[in-house]
Amino acid sequence: MPLSEKHKVPEGFKFIKELGGIREYRYLKNDLTVLLRRDDTAPVVTFMVTYRVGSRNEATGHTGATHLLEHMMFKGTPNFNREKGTQIAAELQKVGAFFNATTWFDRTNYYEILPTDQLELAVKIEADRMRNSMIREEDHQSEMTVVRNEFDIAENRPENVLHDRVFAHAYLAHPYHHSTIGWRSDIEGVSTERLREFYNTFYWPNNATVSVIGHFDDSEVFRLIEQYFGPIPRSPHPIPEIYTTEPPQQGEVRFKLRRTGQLGIVAVAHKTPEALHPDIPALDLLAAVLSIGKSSRFYRDLVHQNLALTQYTHVYQLRDPSLMITQVTLTADTSHEKVEEIILGHYKDIQENGVSEKEFEIARNQLTADIAYDRDGSYAYASRLNEAIASANWEFYVTYLDRLKAVRREDIQAVAQKYFVEDQRVVGYFIPIKDDAAPAASQPALSVPGPAGYGFSGHPSMSVPAALAGGGDQLRFADRVRTTKLENGTEIYLLKTAVEKVISIRAALKAGEVFLPPERRIVARITADLLDHGTQRRNQFELAEALEQMGAELSFSSGAFHLHVRGRFLREHTENVLALLSEILREPAFDEDEFQQVKKQWLANLQKKSDTPHFRAYNLLMQALFPTDHPYWEPAFEQQIEIIHQLELHDIRQFYNEVYGGATLRMALVGDLPEDLIIQQTQKLFADWAGGLDAPEIPRTALNRAVERPFRMQDKPNIDVYFGQTGVPRLSDPDYVPFLIANHILGDSPLSSRLGLTVRDTLGLSYSIYSFISTSNLADGYWGIYMAVSPPDLQKALDAVRKLLQEYRNEGPTEKEIDSARQTLIGKFKVVNGLHSGALANQLLRVITEGLGVEYMDQYAQMIQDASNEQVREAIQHFIHPDRIAVAMAGGLPE
Repeated sequence: MPLSEKHKVPEGFKFIKELGGIREYRYLKNDLTVLLRRDDTAPVVTFMVTYRVGSRNEATGHTGATHLLEHMMFKGTPNFNREKGTQIAAELQKVGAFFNATTWFDRTNYYEILPTDQLELAVKIEADRMRNSMIREEDHQSEMTVVRNEFDIAENRPENVLHDRVFAHAYLAHPYHHSTIGWRSDIEGVSTERLREFYNTFYWPNNATVSVIGHFDDSEVFRLIEQYFGPIPRSPHPIPEIYTTEPPQQGEVRFKLRRTGQLGIVAVAHKTPEALHPDIPALDLLAAVLSIGKSSRFYRDLVHQNLALTQYTHVYQLRDPSLMITQVTLTADTSHEKVEEIILGHYKDIQENGVSEKEFEIARNQLTADIAYDRDGSYAYASRLNEAIASANWEFYVTYLDRLKAVRREDIQAVAQKYFVEDQRVVGYFIPIKDDAAPAASQPALSVPGPAGYGFSGHPSMSVPAALAGGGDQLRFADRVRTTKLENGTEIYLLKTAVEKVISIRAALKAGEVFLPPERRIVARITADLLDHGTQRRNQFELAEALEQMGAELSFSSGAFHLHVRGRFLREHTENVLALLSEILREPAFDEDEFQQVKKQWLANLQKKSDTPHFRAYNLLMQALFPTDHPYWEPAFEQQIEIIHQLELHDIRQFYNEVYGGATLRMALVGDLPEDLIIQQTQKLFADWAGGLDAPEIPRTALNRAVERPFRMQDKPNIDVYFGQTGVPRLSDPDYVPFLIANHILGDSPLSSRLGLTVRDTLGLSYSIYSFISTSNLADGYWGIYMAVSPPDLQKALDAVRKLLQEYRNEGPTEKEIDSARQTLIGKFKVVNGLHSGALANQLLRVITEGLGVEYMDQYAQMIQDASNEQVREAIQHFIHPDRIAVAMAGGLPE
């Protein structure tokens, strides 16, 4: 392909402009917009297609059509389909790609993150489905039930429902009135022909932007676009424009939403302008002053005062005028009116008095740092660029920092006066109706034999280590990671990457629940939560301000074995952030008032979890799988509440003094590292920190017995189901990798695994279904399956899963499936390095705390390759026992 001299543009393309490292081109044959941005941090590229069509382009009768069509676009084309064994998800997984699609008010996007040498596959797939998606009636019917299930999942969460109702009450004429997923009756009723018409109206190159971010060769990108997008013509008709404008609101709108729940919610929204309006940066700073971080006004006056569990203020940046929403989840005894009064009181105060210089500086620094964090990895950058394309234009994102810096402190007061107007306000209350929820009538209430703490709060897939290494021609991780061990036992692991300015930190300290008897384990979690509530030098807010002035983040949590530290900051603040981390870990205040505040937050959070089917089902599964002395067992939420009521501050101090210490501290830092400075600082700050204990050994867990634990909940249109089984290998066991491959084939992907293809794709019974392995080198875990299902489909879904498991055990996977699984798991080696520095820091710390060593990251690909087909089949026989699986389910269970 001949290139012109200027900007080296090939014939058929026109160079439009360059700004902030992004070059815009127009493909002249069909007016496709192409954006290129080089990022050579890793041999990974993100390919994204953004279509300028979203729920904004829908009307009554086909709300949710854009989102349903997005699902249908994965069903295939004549070249990529299930019948040929070339379905889109499977082909992308083979090369280790991360991929998905999303729908929002103003746009739909499809993306792939994959090794640079596999870019052609992404281009080929996206060009093919731009005009060749099959959109068949039989696919529509199965996918409709999947989307309906997704709708029901959102309806399970009162905060989601209230949010959608705010938009519905705020807009009378404009299509922002309905949510992206649409109304349930439209999801069920829209015809295949209507979807096909929608597709033929909007899916054209002149209504799309291709973004290529990462490591690539320009000439190769141009060649691929011409080869695959070149045959597609521009649309034969003009792309329809939205001409509906929302009439002026002429008075405050109020509404109340009553349904079963535990905690109330208040939402206050005001009309704000479109994304391109010059007031948007000032509004973003206003939202930051109100709600971002512990130094924010709403955290101080709502969360810290135990009036609220959570709070946020968000300015929606959309193509047309939108909303600024504050939404607050209340604690149990807090009135809606009191919280609304505090919200409006701060609005009025800023209108009359503005914000302080300190508030302004913290907010600006936080948003400035966020922009740097958004550029850590090709996907993060592409994702933010995608939103700018949809709501304004791509330059909007590139120039945003300059516009943010141009905002003056008085501008924040001015936008508060301009937009916090009563007649432009919508106020919504979620008023919970208490439900004395109990296990379903077919089962007796559970009798838990004693109080204890938490196990895992989630279910991390143990296929994650398959995405540890970089592959290609990169140096081995063992050669790239710089390791330092201090005289007290603290270990620091440094991995310098090409990302600019950003550093991610992950740390772990052996200070988890395993050090406590079952009835006291929750002490470890509350100790972790109290760490950043003040030190011996600073109170909670002084500590928060010190971090937020730098735009830095540090958070602390505890699990079964470790205290976990997560953070990110800019390179220029390395010395100060490490000093603050040392102060927090070594000099916690453990103030009585802060202790009482954290207890109340825990109580409110447990009430909220008890009303969430996902958490309730998981809680039941842990009780069914593990004995009470196992670190992953957890008591019912109601018992956890009683345990917290009994705790006293001396319990926290005693645990800290006995367990915390530098001997077991492990730190992993990844990014734009000043390595020598970090080593000097950690030596200075941590080398004399004595103490620290090794965790006790946990005996192997026997295979559980088959039980069912159903829990019926009112006003929950979805059911969350967990299947679980113990007796799985630990990470270092020789049969772990074969079992990992077996699990990948069974259910690692909701789109291309056996479970996904059967229960979701063919039967249309679940929006989300996958299998996972949650295990460790420190204790036996479990293997499980999660699925979300609507009540009418529950029995069919349960039967389908059980039948599939039995067939899988009886017949085993095919050689083709095993080969494909190996290829997928090895392909992820290259991709993870291009995600962001935080993901790499997670994996680095994981292999250290599990005792696997950094070299594990270099050996993993060969371990996958060496696992034989027979070993995979043996792992299935050894570890999957359909007749011993426990099932826990919660939600709108049928009678």
